[in-house]
Amino acid sequence: MKSIHLSLKYKVMILLTVIPLLLLGAYLQLVVGVFEKDKIAYVYDTNSSVNRSIASQTRSVFLTVLSAMKPMLQEHFTNGEFGILSKEIFRNDNSLLFIGLLKSNKGQISIYDHIEKDQEYYNDFIKDLGHLNIILGGLKNEERTVRTPFPNNNILLIESVQNPIDQSLYHFAVIFQSHELTDLFSGAKSQFFLANENGEMLFKNSNRTLKTNSFLSLDNKFFKKIKTSKISYGTEETKDKKTTYLTSYNKVGFANLMTISMINKNAALSAIQILVTKSLLFAGLLLCFALFISIVSSQSITKALTELMQASRRIALGDFTSRVKIKANDEIGSLANSFNLMSKEVGRLMNETAEKARMESELQTARTVQETLFPPNIQDFDQLQIAGHYEPASECGGDWWYYSKTNNKIILCIGDATGHGAPAALITSAARSAASVVETLDLDASKIMHYINKSIYDVSRGRVMMTFFLGIIDLETSQMTYCNASHEPPFLIKGEIGPNPKKKDLIPLIEVNNARLGQDPNTLFDQTQVTLNENDFILFYTDGIADIRNINGVNLGEREFIKVFLKSLAHKENPEIFVQSMTSTLNEYREQTDLIDDVTFFCIKYGRAS
Repeated sequence: MKSIHLSLKYKVMILLTVIPLLLLGAYLQLVVGVFEKDKIAYVYDTNSSVNRSIASQTRSVFLTVLSAMKPMLQEHFTNGEFGILSKEIFRNDNSLLFIGLLKSNKGQISIYDHIEKDQEYYNDFIKDLGHLNIILGGLKNEERTVRTPFPNNNILLIESVQNPIDQSLYHFAVIFQSHELTDLFSGAKSQFFLANENGEMLFKNSNRTLKTNSFLSLDNKFFKKIKTSKISYGTEETKDKKTTYLTSYNKVGFANLMTISMINKNAALSAIQILVTKSLLFAGLLLCFALFISIVSSQSITKALTELMQASRRIALGDFTSRVKIKANDEIGSLANSFNLMSKEVGRLMNETAEKARMESELQTARTVQETLFPPNIQDFDQLQIAGHYEPASECGGDWWYYSKTNNKIILCIGDATGHGAPAALITSAARSAASVVETLDLDASKIMHYINKSIYDVSRGRVMMTFFLGIIDLETSQMTYCNASHEPPFLIKGEIGPNPKKKDLIPLIEVNNARLGQDPNTLFDQTQVTLNENDFILFYTDGIADIRNINGVNLGEREFIKVFLKSLAHKENPEIFVQSMTSTLNEYREQTDLIDDVTFFCIKYGRAS
């Protein structure tokens, strides 16, 4: 089957019509989702707020009735009957219809004493007494229950109390009417319900939201969760057969009651249908407009792209002077300008590539020249063995180490110029030149440092400086005179220390410290001496070792550097093997990652070779 090949013109037309429709559909879906969530949140927030108010109002009604009951109950326990005080309170409170003291005997509830305003209320209570036997059987001391078993929605409140005189359990029952609660929970337009934690509705609601006077037809998990929850309020979607409700509840804080509001979800979100209908009408208008625009736009776009295609072919053939002339203020015009810039830039980059190749060759030559500044890595002066390692972070480095023997003295140098690369390499060259001159003049350490400092300052004028350590070992006296210009102090390990030294055995040479070289031409440098014994071992190093990173970007650090040093000291009798061991351990930590600073160190072992 042959594939269909459409020209760019028709592809543009299709894109300009289909994409807006897809975007509008996605936007509509997003808007509907956001609107639905916002509407549900609004319903929950509004109903929760009203629920809290109604719950507080309901609790206040019950507490008021309960406070009226207390004096009557106390009088009955004291006198054994409802006396004058009880009857006076009962007569003056129009909301109270019946008060009775119930007693349980072998699981049967009987009326021990009572007061009623009308025989009708007493008869209603007697009719419901059998049902109360089941309810009151599980009540304990100081527990309450509320029911509305009567057709007229009068409220039955029962509180279980223990008689302080004979310790027997009584149930104090009150039938009362509350127009306030009746209007709240049984009105035709009420969306609020009063229920217990078992899902039983207290008031007979004429609202058609529920078909029964029980919530048990809802998901039982809803009430199980409320019963076990310590939170006094909440919201949740509930279902009654095919209907979904936005339900919120608030515990009354009295007799395990709660107020519940239920809003039909479909009714609450009816505005979404209007939104969808209007959006579809808007989509139809947008499609017509997009089709018209696509026909006009595709003509100019395809023409400009054809010109760009022809120009790109000329570029591919090596004509980097090729340019396109498209005068437009839109993206096509920007593309044409970018194309012209690209053509010009490619030509420039071709020239720069050749220049870069030349510079890389010169840097390689500079590196080769700089390598001549360093002495051989291994040297044996009979009384002194030296081994070192140097690795620059770039083509040219800023670290430098050196040694030389004049008469019966050995000069040891190590330095670290600021940064690395060509500028730092020039400073090392200046230091090497100065050292070559002063090493033959039989000067002390401070004088040599003075001349090297002046040489570096003359070259850099204070813009590039160098930390430096200089040691001069007199082989006749075994004295090492040293001078430090803010460089990392070397570590001395005495010869009598065994092959497994500890950190406490390391002796840093920190008796003197001076300003960096190249900072001030008039700096005076202090020096000091240390006596070397047979088999004494010294490590000289730069700070680049601690800056070595692994593949996770974690620096080696000073502590791990010390561990590597101590581990390699097992080979301190042979400086060459020591350097090999230390270099191998550092490379294992690096795992082929690039250096961020030059790595330089060397060691000496004093005494005759074994």
